Amino acid sequence: MTAPDWRELAACRGEDTELFFPEGSAAQAPQACTGCPVRADCLAYADEHRIAWGTWGGETEGDRQLRWRRARRRASAARRREATAA
Repeated sequence: MTAPDWRELAACRGEDTELFFPEGSAAQAPQACTGCPVRADCLAYADEHRIAWGTWGGETEGDRQLRWRRARRRASAARRREATAA
């Protein structure tokens, strides 16, 4: 038996996609993700595929872009520290 795709278990399954890919504010979408059993899988999917639009795993596009930017800065700082320590 094959494990179900995480999208089949998502709390948002069957919801209007405009909630997650709105023109304008996406403030309601993170609330719709609260308590979703596959929220982490959804966010991991967006991260893995670098999806920069819409709401995934309770994070808006702005949330993800900020988190990605911070991760790049931390990685860059770590590389600089390693280079100066060598």
